[in-house]
Amino acid sequence: MPFNETSDLSHTWDYSPLFGDNKYELAKLYIKSKNIEDAVSHDSREHYLIYKDKVKAYLKSFRTAKVSLEENCFFDLVPPYFLKELFMFRSILLSEIFETHKRPDDYDFLYDLNKMIYEISERDVKLNLSRVLETGNVALYKNLDKFKKRTNYNMFGAITGRLSTEPDSFPILTLSKDNRQFVEPTNDFLLEMDFNAFEPRILIALNGKKQPAEDLHDWNMNNIFIGLSRDDSKRKFIAWLYDSKGSVKLTESQKKKVNAIYNKDQIKRKYYDGGMVKNHYGREIKADEDHALNYIVQSTAADVFLRQAIKVNKLLEGKKSFIKFLIHDSIVLDISKEDVGMLKDIFEDFSTTDFGKLMVKKKLGKNFGDMKKIWML
Repeated sequence: MPFNETSDLSHTWDYSPLFGDNKYELAKLYIKSKNIEDAVSHDSREHYLIYKDKVKAYLKSFRTAKVSLEENCFFDLVPPYFLKELFMFRSILLSEIFETHKRPDDYDFLYDLNKMIYEISERDVKLNLSRVLETGNVALYKNLDKFKKRTNYNMFGAITGRLSTEPDSFPILTLSKDNRQFVEPTNDFLLEMDFNAFEPRILIALNGKKQPAEDLHDWNMNNIFIGLSRDDSKRKFIAWLYDSKGSVKLTESQKKKVNAIYNKDQIKRKYYDGGMVKNHYGREIKADEDHALNYIVQSTAADVFLRQAIKVNKLLEGKKSFIKFLIHDSIVLDISKEDVGMLKDIFEDFSTTDFGKLMVKKKLGKNFGDMKKIWML
């Protein structure tokens, strides 16, 4: 049950559903790290690491004794005096963090993101291992059976803001295409949405230009790289986009046309001061000249995507359907038939960004390896 609303508790380390509707101040978000020891004084850090090592020792002893922490609570297995000391000292560290760190300007966004990835981590990934056995591939069955069943994201794992996964996570970001077919919905079907040519469209948006309504690589082929096939046009454009040395050669006509909508120099002048990138959302990243544009575009894309995912997550509150995975700029939903009437609203919310409406590709499937493009919604 949630904490009593009359409680005077207001600050803690991380999110918990036990908070109910109370929005506690989270130290984790103040320091933008998953490790409490990363932002405290030297003496506090050294003392805390002693306690952290003791926790690891207890966990190792439980594994050796084959004590299941799924069936037993860690706090019931360790001495009460140790818990009292541990949490008393953690309280001291939390007080130090709140006293020495300013509340981030993007705190509300970080709170919603933290809550969303927590909710994702609480759901098991459904794997159809019986299908693997039908193929007779016992080695593959044993390999998949070793996978962690939950997806645990690290929201501070990349400087651009992209989510990474923890070592104890279901490996969705590295899962091979062959193995995706064994991932099935808990409800009725999977819906995947991702932005068409997302980072190039972010560059267009940052330049304040109108977004082409069609597939962006088709548009480039027909308007900039005239005469090239779509694949050759796409390769040429991507090479130019991420070329920091000016080594990709374009014709004078191509230069004029590409700079009219994708002006890289203008974006660098706006968001880069020679040593630090500060993107549209205020995210700051140390960068040299060669990496500045990449960081501007990639971090802005990450910030846009995560904000869109949060909108979808809020829309699904109280529904059977839920977010199953977040994969870079792709969101995978586990949809119940009873929520099918919401699909248009979901698509509308996801595609309507702070930079206007962006083109979104949609796929449906009964497993993650067999997703078919759809054009409705």
